[in-house]
Amino acid sequence: MANQSRTPKNTMSLEHTREMDLAAVVQLHIQGRIPEAEAGYRALIAQGISVAAVYSNLAAICLSTGKIDEGISLLQQAIRREPGLSDAHHNLAVIFQQLGRLDESITAFKQVVLLAPQSAKAHYNLGLALAIRGGVNLGDAIAAFRRTIELEPTHHLGHFNLGVALRNQDDLEGAITAFRHAVLIRPDDPQGHHHLGMALHSRGMSDDAIAPLRRALQLRPDDYQIHFNLGSVLADRGESDDALASLRRAIQLKPDDAVLYAGLARMLRTQGRLDEALTACQRALEIDPAQSEPHAVRGLIFHDRNRFEEAIAAFRQALDLAPKSYRVLSDLGVTYANQGRVEEAITAFQRAIEINPEDPTAHSNLIYTVSTRQSFPPAEILRISRRFETATCGRQPSAGLKNRKIDTRQKLRIGFISAEIGNHAVSYFVESYLNHYNRERIALTLYGTVARPEPRALALMNLADTAVDLSSLSDADARALILHDDIDILIDTTSHMAGSRLRMLAQRCAPIQCHYIGFNGSTGVKAIDYFIGDDEVTPPEFSSHYSEKIMRLSRLWMAYSPPAGAPTPEQLSPPYEITLGCFNNLAKAGPETLRIWADVLNAVPTARLLLKDRMCADPYSQDRIVTFLRATGISATRINFVDRVPSWDEHMKLYNRVDIALDTLPLNSGTTGFDALFMATPLVAFRGNWMGARMSSAMLKALGRPEWIANDSAEYTKIVLEMASDRTRLKDHKRTLRAEVLNSLLCDGKSLAAALETAFIQMIEEHNAK
Repeated sequence: MANQSRTPKNTMSLEHTREMDLAAVVQLHIQGRIPEAEAGYRALIAQGISVAAVYSNLAAICLSTGKIDEGISLLQQAIRREPGLSDAHHNLAVIFQQLGRLDESITAFKQVVLLAPQSAKAHYNLGLALAIRGGVNLGDAIAAFRRTIELEPTHHLGHFNLGVALRNQDDLEGAITAFRHAVLIRPDDPQGHHHLGMALHSRGMSDDAIAPLRRALQLRPDDYQIHFNLGSVLADRGESDDALASLRRAIQLKPDDAVLYAGLARMLRTQGRLDEALTACQRALEIDPAQSEPHAVRGLIFHDRNRFEEAIAAFRQALDLAPKSYRVLSDLGVTYANQGRVEEAITAFQRAIEINPEDPTAHSNLIYTVSTRQSFPPAEILRISRRFETATCGRQPSAGLKNRKIDTRQKLRIGFISAEIGNHAVSYFVESYLNHYNRERIALTLYGTVARPEPRALALMNLADTAVDLSSLSDADARALILHDDIDILIDTTSHMAGSRLRMLAQRCAPIQCHYIGFNGSTGVKAIDYFIGDDEVTPPEFSSHYSEKIMRLSRLWMAYSPPAGAPTPEQLSPPYEITLGCFNNLAKAGPETLRIWADVLNAVPTARLLLKDRMCADPYSQDRIVTFLRATGISATRINFVDRVPSWDEHMKLYNRVDIALDTLPLNSGTTGFDALFMATPLVAFRGNWMGARMSSAMLKALGRPEWIANDSAEYTKIVLEMASDRTRLKDHKRTLRAEVLNSLLCDGKSLAAALETAFIQMIEEHNAK
């Protein structure tokens, strides 16, 4: 109790007692002769004395000697006798707080504030109680801390705990300001510097976070938590060696902490040091088998290694120990989705959202899965997509930026914001525009949201007028930078995929914002004004699928950048059989696709099926496909699974073993369709009823091969059978199809750039007319 060491009160100097003078008892208390003082107070009470201080002083002794219930009762009696006795209210509040009876504690502290409204200490203690209670009380706690500081501007802990409360409310700017005040008042307080550093890190200001964290370590060099957090910040900055050194130092200081080993494992995993990461997980579990985090990291490691069944088992172990871990549920859902277990994936994502409705990752994973698998009607998918903004995006953007007019007589400032600049399929289509945009009319800025060290990323960045790395910036700081660049049209290529900045775009960063290429479904975000497509992938009847207005290009909505150094097409399949192939993500091959493939394989009994994808190494995925096809009469010996090959060149050469490329539903071939055609392998497309099921048909229309497009399963089988029956023509395709592709709209980046820039002008005209 905070007041047990205070001088006991004597308010009875004029009152004569029958057995013992109150002043003498108080003196015993002051001298530390506690048993005698306790006996004296009890004697006074037994004689019927009604002075509140006697009850309050005896309560202090009881509480200090473990007689808690009696102490509480005595304090309550003191308050009944003298309602204005603030020390009694304070001591009662403190003991209730220590007992976890927070509502009673808050009530008592509020009474102290009423009795002493100008007391900074009273407001501070109330703030602490409210902050501990948390939840809806956090706002009142912040108000109490602010009042503390008004009354006593140099109240160090008032500033510090205000910072903690503001950070818990996600007000990072306010928290940073409060922590800065705290360390100015007490520059020797390591916790102030520590919390300041972590608030800056959370704000995306990792560079600024390093100095206060290092200062905290100077003041408290053996604090394992500060070493651990410094390591996390250094890791985010890409300083891998220093980050690991900090984590290892934390472990030296606290070698029996499973959480530290789990953190080390997570960091090692991000560096690709998977064996070491697994060892760290094992050590964490040896220390504390009940820790969830090591199992969660093991699941990620197994996922990285394409050991998906082991990943699922690890994630389930983590959830057994921490059933409300929404991040683990999301990771589990991704693993299910990769295996084609769509319903289980959706259930996992929905459960993650139930636990944390504001988690953007779970929402985006759910949106991506239901969109690409068309698990629900379009109207329901759009409703799920719109829920992302209402659940995760917070305040609405101001109207000022949206209303800014754009002068088309000036050079247009176009921005692309993308997580895929580098060795990613999307970048090959962005490159087509970057190579051909009109540099006299357009100033183009490329904003990368993910740090990609590969040489190709730098090469693509160099194609733009300006390239900006946003990967280490918070949404607020990244938005401020884009606003400073005064972009006219900002084009997102990521949407709900990894590295997304949709929540930032929801606050609006440019007068016109649109999505292009990366995702086939709606973003669901009101501040994304347009979705760029064409008449085939986004016909008028698909407009209701999107929250965005569809901007249809006058040609194929994208163009393929032919990869340099690609192998020459050859026909390497055996002359006595037909090889059908699909190099799509194996998860795309759901029941609808497998039924069509089964019809084709039964119609062409000499055909073999070659499947190539990293998931081909997954026993569950193999068994799912073999079991389905076997049930339709297709022998497993006719199916060949290929997972990893040594190089991209070897990957492309595999197309020389394929006579006819097959498509998937409800999500068509994307980059793999372009690759197949470029490698002179005819693709048979299935035209479906949403954008993701129109990509292949759009390619073939642009190529001038509409006869390879099917509208139902019977037509699909008929087209493949006719192709397979004419080996001479198949051989001719290997000789001539690449030239057709190169001379078509598929590879016409210049035409694409012109069409996009025409669309930009149309967007601006519509925008200015509002």
